Amino acid sequence: MTEASRSLNQSLQKLVIALDGVGGTGILPLSLMAAARFGGANLKIQRFFWNHGVFMPFHDLLDKEHIERKGAQLAELIDSLDKEQTVQLVAKSGGSLFILGLGTSIFGTSDGVRTTSAGCAGFAIFPESCLYPEQYSKFEQERWRPEMLKQLHNGMHFGNSATPWLLKNVVPRLIDFD
Repeated sequence: MTEASRSLNQSLQKLVIALDGVGGTGILPLSLMAAARFGGANLKIQRFFWNHGVFMPFHDLLDKEHIERKGAQLAELIDSLDKEQTVQLVAKSGGSLFILGLGTSIFGTSDGVRTTSAGCAGFAIFPESCLYPEQYSKFEQERWRPEMLKQLHNGMHFGNSATPWLLKNVVPRLIDFD
């Protein structure tokens, strides 16, 4: 058992592992921690560092070995936890419009797959391409609506990291998850 998993196992409160987008600014994990605190949620939020560091988005997108290594570390961390431990993952986009648009047209994608983004196409499940399609039964997509401006979500890339939006839309789902 690793030191990280030992500290995460100390309490079997709901564990949320938060992953930031490229560039490692920490916006999503920190905002999620604040939203959980403001909401009085009994969640242990652990930030998982997968990127190269602050403002290194091209390294984050192009270093496939690093991505695979960090993915294996995350899987190992989750696997090493107590089997009774509830684990949820919350992650932010792999990049901004510039990087995903212009950047991928020049450099390609971090996973090597080119397709329409989920935000444009929705989250369609194609059973023939999924090993376990039933695992997606709880998956929901919530499209942006103008009333989300009240929670500081402007519909742009960083809107889903706004603490008021996370407090209203994400924290309740994390609390109710079983």
